[in-house]
Amino acid sequence: MLVLTRRIGESVVISDDVYCTIVGYRDGEIRLAFDAPKSIPVHRDEVQRRIYRERQKDKWFSDVPHQENIVDRLISKFKHGIKPAHAYQ
Repeated sequence: MLVLTRRIGESVVISDDVYCTIVGYRDGEIRLAFDAPKSIPVHRDEVQRRIYRERQKDKWFSDVPHQENIVDRLISKFKHGIKPAHAYQ
């Protein structure tokens, strides 16, 4: 996992065409602005999880092989501990 520190007005670039800019901070909340092609969906975590659950209920989607959600993988890593880098060699 990559952890970055950014100030208001600074951005993070994902791939070549997704920009995430810090636009504000107030009362413990960070405001983010995303600039991405319309072909790339950008959702808050709780919205993405709801979409995923709805797809699981849909018979058509349940026939598609399961692909683990990145958020679920990260949560799993934190619950079970992160292995040191040398453990992967």
